[in-house]
Amino acid sequence: MMNNKKWFDLISTSVVFVTYTLFCVGITAPIACGLCYVVAPEWFSNTWLGILISIVCISILLAISKVSRRHLIPASLPPIIRAFFFWVTVYGWSLLRNDFPSLGIFLIFLFIFLYMSQLMVDRIEFLSGGYILLLGKVCLRILTEYKRRNVQKISVPKDVPIVIIDTSGWYDFSESQMKDIGERFPNHVLVDSLWKLRADDYPKIDIIFGAPPKSLLKMMSSLSWIHIPSSGMNGYDDSSLYSSAPRITSSTGVYGVPIAEYTLALMLTMSKRIYTASLNNKCGYGNDVRHSLGDFQGATVLLLGLGDIGKNIATRCASLGANVIGVKRNTSEPVSCVSVLYSIDNFDEVLYLADFVVLCLPATPETDHIINASRLKQMKSTAILINVGRGNAVNQSDLKDSLRRNEIGAAALDVTTPDPLLPFSSLFKYRDLLCTLHHSSISKTNTQRAVDIFLRCADE
Repeated sequence: MMNNKKWFDLISTSVVFVTYTLFCVGITAPIACGLCYVVAPEWFSNTWLGILISIVCISILLAISKVSRRHLIPASLPPIIRAFFFWVTVYGWSLLRNDFPSLGIFLIFLFIFLYMSQLMVDRIEFLSGGYILLLGKVCLRILTEYKRRNVQKISVPKDVPIVIIDTSGWYDFSESQMKDIGERFPNHVLVDSLWKLRADDYPKIDIIFGAPPKSLLKMMSSLSWIHIPSSGMNGYDDSSLYSSAPRITSSTGVYGVPIAEYTLALMLTMSKRIYTASLNNKCGYGNDVRHSLGDFQGATVLLLGLGDIGKNIATRCASLGANVIGVKRNTSEPVSCVSVLYSIDNFDEVLYLADFVVLCLPATPETDHIINASRLKQMKSTAILINVGRGNAVNQSDLKDSLRRNEIGAAALDVTTPDPLLPFSSLFKYRDLLCTLHHSSISKTNTQRAVDIFLRCADE
C-alpha cells in the first residue's frame, strides 16, 4: 500500500499533467484554428479536427515532458531543426491521415518511440515549431492571393458595359476561345480577370462568367447575368447577394460525358476484377478471380441521381445491354434508357436487385450518408458500389466495415470525405475498394464544352 506521500505525489503529478495539457490546448487551439479559419476557410473545413487532435496529442506529450523532466530531440541539434522535426512528425502526419483508428495507433507508436528514446521537446520549441509551420501556411496563402489580385489595372471607357471572363481554377481559355466570346459581345469590353478593374468600374459590369467573391457582388449594380463555371450554383443563386436581379446560370453539361465514361470504366474494372487481379499479381497472390466474373449485359444498374451526369451514365449502360433503374425526386417525367423510376424515399424496394449501385447525387442534407450500414446490408453480396457524385453520400466507416465482412462485392469511390482523399487514409488499404481522387471529371475537351454552354446560354 502506498503511503500518504506517494498518494500526494501521484495526485499532484496528475493535477499538473491535466492542468498543463488543458493549458496547452486552450492557448494553442483557438489561435491555430482561428488563423486557419480566417485565412483559408476551405482548408480549415477539411482539417480542423486534425489540427485539434494534433494539438491535444502534442499537449499530452508536453505535459509528460513537464512531469518527467525529460526533453525531446537531442540538445546538440539547433532549436529550429528540433522544432521542425517534432512538428512534421506529429502535426503533419495527423493532418494527413484523417483516419481515427490508424491515427490513434500511429500516435501511440510515435509516443513510445519518442519516450523510449528520451526525446522530449520543451515548451519554447513546441510553440516556435508549431507556429513557424502554421504561419508559413498562412503567409503562403496570403502571398498567393496578393499575387492574384495585385495585377495592373486597366482603363475602361465611360458607359461601356463590361464582360468578365474569370474562370481561373476552372478553365484556361485559349486566345481563339476568348475571341469567340468577344465576338458574341461586340459592344462590351472583355476583361479576363476581375482584379484588373478598379472598384469604381464594378458598377459597369454587365456579365460575369466566373465565381467572383460574393462580398463584391453588391457593388455590381448593373449586373444582368452571372454564369457559374461549376455544375452547381454553389450559393450564387441567393438573391440577397445582389443589388440587381441578374439571371443566374451554371455550366451543367460540361462534365456529363467524361464522368459517364469514367463511371462505365469503373464498373467494368471492378466487375471484371481487373483491379483485384492487378493487386494480386503485384502481391504474389496469383490471379484466380474467374469464379467472380459476370457479364455486364443483363446486369441491373441502380442509378441514384438523374441529372446531366446520371442521364449520360444511363445511356451508356443501356447501350451495353444493362437494365437501368433510376432514382430521382420527380418520378412523373420518364427518362430515356431508364426502365423504372423510383423516388429517393422508396428506392430501398429495389436495392437488393442491383448488381451496381451508382451514386451521382449532389451534396444536400437529404443525400448525406444515404448509403449507410443498413442499406449496405440490403445490397447483394456481389453488388458493386460506385460514387461519382459527392463524398457525403457514403458513410465511409460503414463501407469499410461492410467490405471487411464481405457484405458487398466491391466499391469504387471517385469522391470522398474529405475530397480529395488524404494520402494516408486507410481506405487505400482495401483490395476491393478503388479510390481515384476525383479524376472522373477530367477531360481536355471540358474547356470547349464550357465555352459552348456559355455561348448557348447567351443566345437564350
